[in-house]
Amino acid sequence: MDPQSIIKYIVEKEISYGLYDYKIDNSSIYSRIRYGVRRVILEKNNVPVLDPKNRISGVLVIKSCLTSLWQLLKLFIRNKDYSSAFFAFPRVDKIGSVYLDKFTDPIVENVDFKNDYIIFDYGRGGEHLKPRLHEKQIVYLDILSVYSNLYSEIGWKHFYKRYQLEFDSLNKVLKKAFGDILSINDLVKSFLASYVYSNVLKYIYKRFSIKRVIGPSRAYMSAPFFAANQMGIKSFEIQHGITYGESQMYSGFRDPMVLPSFFLAFGNNKPLDVYGIDENRIVNIGWALTNYIDKVDNKEFYQPNDVLVISDPEITDSIIKAVVKLAVYNPMITFYIRPHPHEIINKQQLAFINTYNNVKVQNKSINISVVLQSFNHVIGEDSTVLYEALAVNKKVGKLFMEGLCSHYLEAADKECFWEIHDQYDFKMFINGSLREKKSKCIYSPFNKELFCKTLGLK
Repeated sequence: MDPQSIIKYIVEKEISYGLYDYKIDNSSIYSRIRYGVRRVILEKNNVPVLDPKNRISGVLVIKSCLTSLWQLLKLFIRNKDYSSAFFAFPRVDKIGSVYLDKFTDPIVENVDFKNDYIIFDYGRGGEHLKPRLHEKQIVYLDILSVYSNLYSEIGWKHFYKRYQLEFDSLNKVLKKAFGDILSINDLVKSFLASYVYSNVLKYIYKRFSIKRVIGPSRAYMSAPFFAANQMGIKSFEIQHGITYGESQMYSGFRDPMVLPSFFLAFGNNKPLDVYGIDENRIVNIGWALTNYIDKVDNKEFYQPNDVLVISDPEITDSIIKAVVKLAVYNPMITFYIRPHPHEIINKQQLAFINTYNNVKVQNKSINISVVLQSFNHVIGEDSTVLYEALAVNKKVGKLFMEGLCSHYLEAADKECFWEIHDQYDFKMFINGSLREKKSKCIYSPFNKELFCKTLGLK
């Protein structure tokens, strides 16, 4: 089965076996562990999935935890209220001379919060890149993450005894639905880590009179949204990419305890029913990053026919094979493979790439919007970046080679892209004119007034 069919199968099983019915403190156990369970099932069906884990340095983790503890202590000592709490995306990009979260920081730049806001930042394997935009408003949450995970490792047996009926009942139907995919201790630990984390956040929200919670990606925001919903605080999810259909994150039962109050879209794009939230709760606030980038001169220079290749961890091998095949036929063109920010090109892949003089790995630490300014040609499969490239008037090709099978947000979008099945199609793409294809922009201008109205800002 293809990945989307597997997701549909998982969703049907989840509902028919009533996996969401088992609750602790009136919230579904399965809702907190669903993303991880789906990951295991997809992997067992040989579907590569994005691994957001970072390389962990023990020294950096200890250092960041100490910094996090000190920042939280200062926060409590200062005892200042904050109406808005941003949760930064656990990945930052370098634009100009500073690092920033491209989802939250540009919004802060465009809206005058009058310092009545705080930014909570997760560690990336203990690493916090600097200099960081809005650094004075940032508080690291590394210590809370480590504490929650350590607590789950140490206290899971006691917690299991307390809620044995609920956990055993869920584990029994989970095995019936999907087989023996998760041990009882892993199930309890996974839930307990999220449970402890959200309970600590509830205390923080109350202590600092937080009125609204804002952040990208429901996978990272599940605990913050849980905490906000349990306290009746408004929550807002910022769109962090386009979704074509069934997905590990959004598909299936829409648990009100997980959902944000509103989903803040960056453009007026279809379909809308793929983000796991009622369409009347999706508000197109536009894309604030464009306003920020316009102020920064950070363009790199490449040859006119050089090609930026957008990769993803799920398709790395196929992308490399397709690129190498094209590189052999086009020795005068250099192909720059841009790994996904969570992607690590392994030694074997890198050795294979290095055997070809006109295939290189592009620096993924530079923000992709900045990189796109420097290329005329962009190719890939289903990455959001391909639509980003269209938005800035680049020639964009979708690959149908080496098992790659591209999709479109809408059927009409086929008229915007070159489809590349072989060398002949690629030549047509390189020699073609932008005027041959229709234009499309997935981003709307940032609407400050609508954003403020939606969040209830004065």
